[in-house]
This record gives sequence, structure tokens and C-alpha cells, in this order.
Amino acid sequence: MARMEPITFRAIAAMVILVAATLWVTNARSDSEATLKIGWTLAPPVFEIGSNGEYTGYSVEFARLLGKQIGRNVQIQIFDNITALVDAQISGETDMLAGAPDLAIFNQSNVFSQSVGTSRYALFGLSSRLDDLDTSLDGSLRVSVLPGRPTGVDEYLKHQIEVPISSPGEGLLALLAQDIDAVIFPEDSVQTWTYRAGLDHLILPISEPVAEVQRVVALHNSHADLLPSINTAINRMEADGSLPELRRRYLMEHFEPEPEVLKVGIPQIVEGLEFAPYFLLEEDEEYTGFAIELFQKLAERAGLNYRFEVISFADMTQGPNASGVDLIPLFALPTDSRGLADHTLPTEELLVTATVRRNEREETLSLGDISGHKVGVLGGTFGHRMALKDKTLDVITFEPGDYLLDALLDRSIDVVLKTKGYTSASAERRELSAEILELTPELYRSERGILLRFGLGKVRERLNTAIGSYLLSDDYATLRQKYFGAPVFWTAGRQRIAIAGLLAAAMLILAFGSALIMSDRARRRAKAAHGEAKLAHDEAERARREAETLRNHAEDRTAETLNATSQLRAVMDAAQSGILGMNRNGEIVFANPVAREMIGIDDSSTPINWPSDVLFFNAGQTQALVGVENPVNRALSKDHQAVGVFLMSGAATEEMRSVRLASTSLPRKASPEIGTVLVIEDVTEHERDRSRVEHYDRLSMVGQLTGGVAHDFNNLLAVILSRQELLRDNISNEVHLEHIDASIGAASRGADLTRSMLAFARKAPLQPRRVDVNEMVRETRDWTVRTIATNISVETTLTEELWPIEVDVGATESALLNLILNARDAMPDGGTLTITTTGVDITESTSDYPDTIQTGPYVVLSVTDTGHGIAAENLSRIFEPFFTTKAPGQGSGLGLSMIQGFMEQSKGGAAVTSETGKGTTFELFFPASTTAVDAEPKYSVGKALEPTGQRILLVEDTAEVLDVLEAMLSSAGYAVTTADTADQALIIIESNQDFDLLLTDVMMPGRMNGVDLATILRKRCPELPVITMSGYSDFCVADEMVGGGNLQLSKPVSRSDLLCAISEALEGSLTVPG
Repeated sequence: MARMEPITFRAIAAMVILVAATLWVTNARSDSEATLKIGWTLAPPVFEIGSNGEYTGYSVEFARLLGKQIGRNVQIQIFDNITALVDAQISGETDMLAGAPDLAIFNQSNVFSQSVGTSRYALFGLSSRLDDLDTSLDGSLRVSVLPGRPTGVDEYLKHQIEVPISSPGEGLLALLAQDIDAVIFPEDSVQTWTYRAGLDHLILPISEPVAEVQRVVALHNSHADLLPSINTAINRMEADGSLPELRRRYLMEHFEPEPEVLKVGIPQIVEGLEFAPYFLLEEDEEYTGFAIELFQKLAERAGLNYRFEVISFADMTQGPNASGVDLIPLFALPTDSRGLADHTLPTEELLVTATVRRNEREETLSLGDISGHKVGVLGGTFGHRMALKDKTLDVITFEPGDYLLDALLDRSIDVVLKTKGYTSASAERRELSAEILELTPELYRSERGILLRFGLGKVRERLNTAIGSYLLSDDYATLRQKYFGAPVFWTAGRQRIAIAGLLAAAMLILAFGSALIMSDRARRRAKAAHGEAKLAHDEAERARREAETLRNHAEDRTAETLNATSQLRAVMDAAQSGILGMNRNGEIVFANPVAREMIGIDDSSTPINWPSDVLFFNAGQTQALVGVENPVNRALSKDHQAVGVFLMSGAATEEMRSVRLASTSLPRKASPEIGTVLVIEDVTEHERDRSRVEHYDRLSMVGQLTGGVAHDFNNLLAVILSRQELLRDNISNEVHLEHIDASIGAASRGADLTRSMLAFARKAPLQPRRVDVNEMVRETRDWTVRTIATNISVETTLTEELWPIEVDVGATESALLNLILNARDAMPDGGTLTITTTGVDITESTSDYPDTIQTGPYVVLSVTDTGHGIAAENLSRIFEPFFTTKAPGQGSGLGLSMIQGFMEQSKGGAAVTSETGKGTTFELFFPASTTAVDAEPKYSVGKALEPTGQRILLVEDTAEVLDVLEAMLSSAGYAVTTADTADQALIIIESNQDFDLLLTDVMMPGRMNGVDLATILRKRCPELPVITMSGYSDFCVADEMVGGGNLQLSKPVSRSDLLCAISEALEGSLTVPG
């Protein structure tokens, strides 16, 4: 037995090792089988990059939800394009494709789940070419389509010219460049791409869908055993709403085209659910209110056909896509609009306030005290969404029809959260205002606008145009005043000053009246005393003494009266406002000089009636105020005061004047003669200043809108410009070269236009250089003459040996082009268009020149037409933003405003003269250049060095821009390493790779931007050349931010400029010329 022990031990050890190895292999296989590999390539909304740089999209999130349901992990594999992703699913390199079209290409290698939705393939083209394209089967269109298309698409393509592409982005860019006529893509993909790029009004379906396929989950045959579990999971997700919500969030729904009549949803008003003054239900069951009237005004300007449809409040909060209507007027704009709705520009602010009980026995709650108290809020509203995010609040959700005010007063809740003014208006109607207190300031702030379902991009843009012009109109101000009252001018401080002034004036008037009365009584008593002295000789001495006393008293009173009168008269004469005293019959008893001048009365005796030709108007109205609406009548009526700003006209005024009226009533016992004191202040200049401030604020809003799209638009231009330059190097056909050069020129002018728009809104600096204005006129004339009808004669009168000017070339060309096109449009029946240049030395500022002009030499560029001219009443408004004399849809009203803004930035000015029926002349005054300024462009092609394989680290977050820059630099001979984030670039640097130059975008997602990256790398390698790029035209990277010595380029940048900048940086000469 002793000899068997070693054998037994070794046998047991071998069995243990065998079992352990088996378990290890089993566990490894189990871990592998528990993970499903899915593919990803950039193709929104199915595959996209999240806000934090993560890989996401409908297919990815759908796969993750399925993985949780069936107990599998999901691993993402990245592919360069759709073709590679499809090949991987066919070969088994990936295991699952969630939400994929059920295409025949997968049939041999995959099994499919039940349907999870449908996808329609449609033909998309440019809206500007809809009338030019023949979409019939024999139309011979140049069409691009992705690999793996359904059978119906193949059938259609048999009769067209197919242009191959590898990604949706490539196809849409080719469509924008008109390299192709149309694309055939899934509707959901195109709608998502174009909506997020702001192009959904430019790229539209141009035919009925050519194919419709089911979306399914494709499983490779190696995982076919999971199919029953996946179908069960799909049923569960459809039932609990998670799958429909996913489709909605990623816009995987069918978008219907614009109908002939739009359905506009308005909320059903029921007991306990009120929306005054935005939505009101009149006694005749008709809906009205501020929101409805505002939409009607905008729809009229936008040319929309519509009808109102009443929907429930619950449906309204789900947005137009879910509630079955096309639009919802004046709703809180979503902070994250994904899946909810499209929306217009904001039309007003949305303020949510807290309302609490006002109790004399208990301390009233303040904003700082509401945490921990019961807060009632209507479910589905903006206030409800914000309150749920605040973890310090005890939120109680109320349903439509529940009385929040009753719950507050019966102490079921402590605080009501609602749109500012709603709760107080409800309390006022129920005479409960004394029981509540609306706290200030507001808790939450957002914006209101019009919500639209997706697919109505053209409707949105038409409404945006109408909003921009209507919000600046007097009609809009009148509408707001109708529902919200006049704008508040009389703040608490101003009221205290006004009341104090009125009381002081009243006291002076009372003193003046009392002194007159007492003086008259004293004289009568003196006379009586003198008579008594004659009648009673025996009392003569006493009478004499009494008369003397009374006389002295009268003289003292008279002196006091004269003194008070002179003081009062001095105060009234010195007053800058008109002051009038009126008796109870409405007659003017006294008036100071300013008042007499204002209302046109002379120094004749009083009392006199109010002048019949002195009338008052509300701003923007032509009908004079009558009855109690007339502020003078209102001041004379019992227990009323006339306080407000009005327009006043009359024989004494050459023009309408803005006046502020204030009045006070005097009691009869204290003032028997004077019943009302009226103060009139001329505030015309103040109102003009206020209008200028509002005008500037609205321009700033335009600037914010413009600046918001500049980055994305410049990135698109960068891709188009660079791709065209790469194509140019490989084409020798002269005709094709002409087309490419025209495309390059158009992209360059697009960049100039972006910079001009930003310059107009003060969002980007100009790039001035010295130019010959005559040469610019000749070049512009040569390429614009093609756009002018043959019945218009174009003439130029150019003064030779003219001073040069220092201007931004692109902005100046845009201004000249705008004036030429305006002149063309003013002569529909033909005429003469004359462009003139001349020099003028201005020695003094006069009305002959614009207000912005200083003395000195100027070059004047004039454009004259012989058209219909501009009416005199429109000349003063011709440079206002959004003002246009053209028919609706034919002009934005921004062109001349942009020109004026550019001229002011250029330290010049613009002027216009016109005569109806004879024509118009626009003059641009440019300061003459008297200093030597480099007239060369920023870089010249001749300065570029021959690359010798230098290594460049290229960092750019936009994939299309990254690809084209890499191709451009590689073809030039540089060794390029790419990164799409600053974090990735830092990882590459830390792997001990050496580079000769860093070329990086500035604004990138992640924890670091391009400036942060450059700063870190310059600390490690102080000699490393850095070039920064930005699509934001106003972004400037100071040298000290990256350690000194850097070049800055604005997108889009031409190939020659980029290569010359790299040459300069690699040479070590980092000073940018020009």
C-alpha cells in the first residue's frame, strides 16, 4: 500500500489539472459567447457620435437594449464606411446589426427577427432644381445610392446614371455641389442629416418612395440560437414603450411632406386649466388670445394655409409629431429637441415663477425657503421638467383640470410653479389676489416659439423670415400692448420723483390761490373799517388804529402773495415740462410758457378751452384717441390719472412728438377753482434713443443667429473647396477644369459671404488690404453681367488715378454685388445701370454726406439705376434690418443693413438718393488709403517649400474635414498622422512619436480643445511649430495662450494658403504677413 501512495497522488493531481483546464476553457468560451460584436460607421441617425464623443446611434442603442434583455454584452467595432460594415456582418466578423433593413444581401449568412419598423427609400434632390429634374424611369438622372439597396431601388437605377459613393455624407455633399442630380437614401437618414445641418429646406424628396423595406435585427448564422430570445425581447420593448421611444428619439419615423393646409394645434381649455392671455375661449366658443393672433400675423406674412385644431393639453406637451398636428403656436422651446419637434426662432421669453400664500400670521415664504416644501406643478410643462431636475424640491405633479390655486390655499401644497402671471391672473379673476404672493425673480427661464413636426423645413424658414421682420414692427408692439398692457416706464423710483414733483407744484398752486383770496378779504375789511371811522367819530381813534393794523396786515399779506407768486412763476417758467391748471369744466386756467408753446396757445386771458387741433395717438396708430381714451379727458374724469407716453400732434408742432403725461386731481375744498394739474413732458429724443437701443438689441440677436451657423457652414465649405482642389490636380480636360474653377470660386465667395454676415453683426473682424477700387469694379462687372437681362445697359464711369482704399475685399465685392442686383430688380422693363467711382476731399461735415463721415479724402463708389425709384416715406427706413420694398419672398431686407454695417466698420458711410419714377443712386464712401499697406494676399503660392517627408500631427473632430486635409497634405509629400480629438492626439504624442508640426482645429469635443492641446505640447517641446484652424470667424488664438509662435488660419483655407502656412511654420518664421 505504501508503494501505491505516490501513484495515487499523481493521478489525483493530474485529474485536478485536467478539471481546472476544462473549467478555464469553458469560462473563456462562455465570456466570448456572452459578448455580441456590432459594427459602427458614421451614418446618422443609425450610427452617429454623441455629444461627449461616444459612439452611439439608433442601431447601437437598440443593440444595447437587446443585450440587457437577453443577458449579453455589446462590443463595438469601427469601420470606415457602409460597405465595410455590411461585409463584416456577412462574413461573421460582427454578430448583430440591430434595426437593419431586411435586404437580400444578408439572406445567405444571417437570420432575421420580426419587424421593428419600416424604412422608405426615396429620391432626394435640391429644392431649387425641382422643376428641372425628370424623375421618370427614363429620366437619365445622375443618382447616387449606398451599397446593399432593396430590389425596388435597383429597378429604378436601371434607367438612370449611377454615381458610386461610400457614405451618406459623401452623397449629400455631391448633391450640394451639383455633381449629381439626386440620391436614393432611406428617408430617416436624409431627414436626420439635413435637419441637423440646417439644410432640410434645401434638400427635399422629389418623388414618391421607390421602395419600402422592413427594419429587423440581423443575426449572423453563428448566433441563430439567440433569435427566439431576441423576438421575445422585441415584443417586451414594444409593449413597455422603450422601442417606440427609441425610434422617436432618433427620428426613425416617416416624415410626411408639407400638406396644402397645415393643422395647427391649440390647447383645449377646460375648467381648472387656463392659458390666459395666450389662449382664450370666448363666450361664442371661439378661440383667441395672444398666441393665436401672433400666429395668424406670422402665417399671413409667411403665406401659409392652415386651420386650427383643438387638442388636449396632454397631447400638446408631446409635441406636434406625437399629437397628429403640424404646428403648435407659442410653446416652450425644448432644450433638447431630439425626437420632440422642430421649432422656429424664439419669439419671446418664458419665465416660470413661484407663488406662495400671503398670511399675516405667518412669515411669507421666499425663494430661498421653498426647498423642502411641497411644490405643485402641472405635469408635462417646462416648469415641471425643470422642477424634477431639482432634487431639493418636493414636487407634486398635477393633472390638467386640477386647481393648483385651490391646493395652495387649502394647504395641500406650499408653492405653485407656473408661467409668470398665470396664477396671479387666475387669483384676480376669483378675487383672491390678497391671499397669494408671486415671488421674484423667476425660478426658471426659457424661450417660446412655434413647434413644427419634422419634415417642414421650408415652412420653418418662411416663419423665421416672418418672425425676424414682424418682431420689429409697430403692429407687434400694438399686439403685445393689447394683451399685456403698455411697456412699463414708471418704475417705483420714477413714480416717487413724479409724485413729489406734483405735490410740490400743487402746494405752490394752493399757496398762490390762498394768498389771492386772503389779500382780497383784507382789502374789503380795510375799506369797511375806514367807513366805520367816518360814521363813528367817537371811535375814530380806535378805528384808525384798527385800520392801520389791518392795512399793515394786508400789506404784509400782499407782499407774501407777490413773493409766492413770483417764486411760483419763476419755477413754472424755468420748468422744462409743460404745466397746466384746469378747472372742473375742462378749461385751461393757467399754463406755463412751455405748455403754451406745446399746445399752441397765446398769452390771452384765461380760462380757455383745450385747442381742438391738439390730438393724442397711441404709438403706431393713425386714429386719434377720443372719449376716456384721450389722456386729457381721462385726467379730468373723477378718480382717474393720465399717466403714459403718447404721440401728440397740433398746429404748434411740425411733426408728431412723443410726450409723457402725468396728472393729479385737487380736492374742491382745498382748491375751488383748479380741479386738475396736468404735466406734459416732451420725450421725443428719449423715445428715439430707446428705439435705437431696441434696434441694436435686435441686430445683436441677428448676430447671434448668424454666428451660430458660421462654424458648421465653414466646415462644409472647407470640404467642398478642398475636394475640388484635389480633383483639379488630376484633371486635364479644359471644360472640366472650368467647372471645377467655378466651384472653387463659388466656395470662396461663400466664405466671403459668411464673413460679411458676421461683420454685419459685429461677430467677426474685417480683413482689410489695399486695393484699386476701379480694378475691383471691372472684375465684378465682368462676372456679374451674365446675371443682368439684355434690356439693361451696364455702363461704368471710372475716375483714373484714384486713391487706393483699404478694405475687406470680399465684403466690398458683396456690397457692390448687392447694389448691382438691387438696381437690376428695380428695372424689370429695362434701363441703364451705371457704376461710378470718384474722389472727394471732405472739409466739413454737412447733410450732403452720411452722419458717420469725418473730414478727409474719400473714394465714392456709386451705383445708379433708371428704375421706379423709392418712395419718400421709405427712404428713411431703407437701411433698417428686415425692411424691404420687394414683394414677399423676393427679399430678406438684410442686404442694405449689411452694407451699412460694413461701411461703418470700414470707417465710411452709405447714402441714398431717389426720385419716384426716375431712379435711385446708392453711394458708398470709403476713406482713401494714405499709408503703405501690403496688397499681397496672406500667403502666395510661390512661398511654399518642397516637402521632404516632414511629420505632421493633424487634429480635427469633423470626419469629412479630417479626411480631406489628410489627403491634401499626403499628396503634397508630408507624412500625416491623424486624431479626431485632443485626447487622442495626446495619447499619440505620449507613445514617443516625434512630429515636426502640429496642425489642429480649435473647437473640439472632449475635455480639451485645440488651444489646450497646443499649450501642453509647447510646454513639452517649445520649438514645435503650431498652426490652429477655426470655422469661427471671430476666434483669435493669442500667442501667449499656446506659448508664443503660432499661425492662425480661418476655415475654409485653400490648398495653396495651407501649404504656404506650413512652409512658413517649418522654416521658423512664424510672423504672418499682411
